Amino acid sequence: MYSDTGSYAPLFMENYQHSPGGRAKKHDCSCDNCGCQGSSDSQHFAEEKTDTVDLLEDIVEDMDGGEDSGEELDLEALQQELQRLQEQEAELTQRLTRLQADFDNFRKRSRKEMQESIIRANEELIGELLPVLDNFDRALVVEENASAESIRNGMELIYRQLLDILGKEGLVPIGADGELFDPHKHDAVLVESIDDPVMDNRVIQELKKGYSFRDRVLRAAVVKVAKLQD
Repeated sequence: MYSDTGSYAPLFMENYQHSPGGRAKKHDCSCDNCGCQGSSDSQHFAEEKTDTVDLLEDIVEDMDGGEDSGEELDLEALQQELQRLQEQEAELTQRLTRLQADFDNFRKRSRKEMQESIIRANEELIGELLPVLDNFDRALVVEENASAESIRNGMELIYRQLLDILGKEGLVPIGADGELFDPHKHDAVLVESIDDPVMDNRVIQELKKGYSFRDRVLRAAVVKVAKLQD
């Protein structure tokens, strides 16, 4: 910042490189102690002092001006950097807002598509169950003199038809009678004491049928379990 002061040093040193006695010998007067010599020296020294003061003031002004320029330059650079960061922040905020809007739209679209898929799947299942309803309608209008056997046969036909349709969707009855009790598939509500060790801890009666759906227990079978008497 102060490197410019070196340019003034030669001039400053040149003005003061001679002593007052040496500067006095430059005048035309040859005497050493005359009044003209003292007057001339005083006047010359005063002029040199004035020039030196002016020179120092110029140096200080140049130095002050350099500091102000540096500060102004630094302030301008900071303002430019601040403006750049503000613009970058605004751009990132806009991008974030767009991403949030896109994510909300994607979530709504995905939920809507999932609901439509469920509706279509239900429509297909209900469409397959319509023939079962037709058979129930026919069974309800059966003649009064129909035999119990024909009614039973009609009911078994409807039951097998319904079970086949649900089986295609993944519904499978859980085995119970005679099976070894499995707490994951069976719900024991009754226990009966027995003497036969072969039937110990086995299902001896199914009170309500259980079902699994696609390898997962949908409803456990309600059963009565045999327990060996102590």
